[in-house]
Amino acid sequence: MKRAFFDTPDGQIHYCIDGTGQPPLILLHGTPRSSFQYNKMMPILAQKRRIIAMDTIGYGDSDKPPESKMHTIEDYAGTVVMLLDSLKIKKAVIVGDHTGSKIAIEVGAAYPERADKLVLMGPYFWEGEEWWTQHGLSLADLVKEIEVKEDGSHLVALWGSHLLDVWPQKDLNKELAGLNLKYRQRLLLDMLKAEGMSHRGHFASKNYVQEKRLPLIKCPTLVIWGSEDILLHKQIGFHRRNLAESIPKHKVVEIQGAAMCMTLQTPEELSRAILEFVES
Repeated sequence: MKRAFFDTPDGQIHYCIDGTGQPPLILLHGTPRSSFQYNKMMPILAQKRRIIAMDTIGYGDSDKPPESKMHTIEDYAGTVVMLLDSLKIKKAVIVGDHTGSKIAIEVGAAYPERADKLVLMGPYFWEGEEWWTQHGLSLADLVKEIEVKEDGSHLVALWGSHLLDVWPQKDLNKELAGLNLKYRQRLLLDMLKAEGMSHRGHFASKNYVQEKRLPLIKCPTLVIWGSEDILLHKQIGFHRRNLAESIPKHKVVEIQGAAMCMTLQTPEELSRAILEFVES
């Protein structure tokens, strides 16, 4: 696997590349993660396809954008097209996880000529504040910056929750199941690398109205999620099926036992489902 960078108006974007086979797969991570979340999947996928996993601007080893600029999902999708152009790729399979799934949706809707197929992992609808409160969650906490404390106590709090400490601990136990300390530490490091901007991907997701974009997707699309995903409440699960049914050519797969970290928890099963869809 090789690492490289390409230039954008807001700074350099880091990506990892491996394998051969056309069309290539572009892997987009969730918030506040990086391309590292595909660390276990890339060697599997690269046996069949050319794989490019990029760090969204502001995350991982990509440059940090100007503090005055709040990127939108549309901006992130434009960066994906810049990556394709820099590598002279005319068409690719766009694979996105959570926030990355929204970026993939926008690539499919706004740049249909560049998307061969889409894979949407763990897509979700944002709900009103009342819905989040009913489920013991905090939408306000999810879109705020990390508060850095002089005694470093914020690091302990973040270690207990790689998701900004907004989820109930009983649910976090499922989310972190099967992840050893090495991978849990890397999830925390990815958050810290964002340097106070880790909330920006969440904020972009919150403001993205995907319902109007889904019917514009013309390419075959796989919608896939884990049965233990923290966002797979009954209501969310219903919405995810509505999301899939809004796309003209779609397929739905549920990975049993997988949670929000399924790219690291069940990489073999997830990779197999993606390759079967891509090659069908």
